[in-house]
Amino acid sequence: MSGGRSPVSPASLDAGVEPLVPDLPSGRPTWRRSGKRLFDILVSLAVAPLALPVVIAAGAAILLTMGKPVFFRQVRVGLGGRPFMILKLRTMRPGEAGGQTATVVGDARVTPLGRWLRRYHLDELPQLWNVLIGEMSLVGPRPEQPALAEAYAREAPAFAYRQLMRPGITGWAQVRAGYAADLAETRVKLVHDLFYLKKCSFALDVEICARTVWALLSGAGAR
Repeated sequence: MSGGRSPVSPASLDAGVEPLVPDLPSGRPTWRRSGKRLFDILVSLAVAPLALPVVIAAGAAILLTMGKPVFFRQVRVGLGGRPFMILKLRTMRPGEAGGQTATVVGDARVTPLGRWLRRYHLDELPQLWNVLIGEMSLVGPRPEQPALAEAYAREAPAFAYRQLMRPGITGWAQVRAGYAADLAETRVKLVHDLFYLKKCSFALDVEICARTVWALLSGAGAR
């Protein structure tokens, strides 16, 4: 799904998500236009002093145990289908992290340290930079790799509706359905993503952030 792709028509949607789509977007108009972006900036700045020491410590551990590079960069699909470079702490062996494949349970590419970082979602912390520069939001649909996004959109055309909002570090689909490694799991997450697109509000974002804090502390849903 390359930049500028138009959302598909409601007539072509899968039966499982069709009831959620005809009115998209809805939610709280003021929240969508300005409140959500302000929320992203303020929360990211508030969290940064706590996140930065963790990123530095984790980066040093990666350097000592896995070598360079410390950070993992990969093209993902963002708002309006525009590509951007996502930033994460590296959790896979060199040369094995750049493929256009989703991570599965027990993925052999993930190192022991990387598995621990993923368990507590610490590898996601550098994405606060993506949020601050406006490429991502704290809450929204999870950004996919271009090849996977194209494949999912061919099988489930409603997938393109996710481009109506900035992708998020966390989201309703992530806290309700976890990671998706194949089309079947992606269809389940898509229903949650479309629900969020339709119902997004300050209260829902706060609830998602609270659920995410619990996931960070418990290590729930990691792969």
